[in-house]
Amino acid sequence: MDEKYSDLDLEKAMKLSQSIEDHGKKTVSFIAELDKRVTNTNFLTNGGGAVAVLAFMGSSAKLPLIEYSLFFFLLGIILTGVELRALLKYWAILHKDIGRRLDGFINNELSVKQCLTPVGLGKTYQDINHYAGWLSQLCFIGGVIVGGSGFLLCSSI
Repeated sequence: MDEKYSDLDLEKAMKLSQSIEDHGKKTVSFIAELDKRVTNTNFLTNGGGAVAVLAFMGSSAKLPLIEYSLFFFLLGIILTGVELRALLKYWAILHKDIGRRLDGFINNELSVKQCLTPVGLGKTYQDINHYAGWLSQLCFIGGVIVGGSGFLLCSSI
């Protein structure tokens, strides 16, 4: 595993460089598809909640806690934006590293072992993406609970 590109026969070197490229494409594609679905879900649920609250606010008597429900949904939308920006930065880091490893291998600067995906690459942006997504989902739950509580308080009066 300590061999470099020039140490390998041409067929093996080409297979390894193709493998590095394929692994990078597959990883980025998987992360992109999965995170796109989660981000869309977060945006649609919080956006739908905000629209529902605004529609309710405009068509009926004032409910207790309704503004707080709207706040949760709007915060969820903002967190979805943060989640998306962090994801884009993470993808950019992954893409840049894949190119660096492939070029380094082909130019005999990196061994096969050094071409493995580094652990913790883009960890900060990955964490921001992860936690912003969770917080966005929790904001939706909070908005529903607070809005439902306000509705129950109003109906019991």
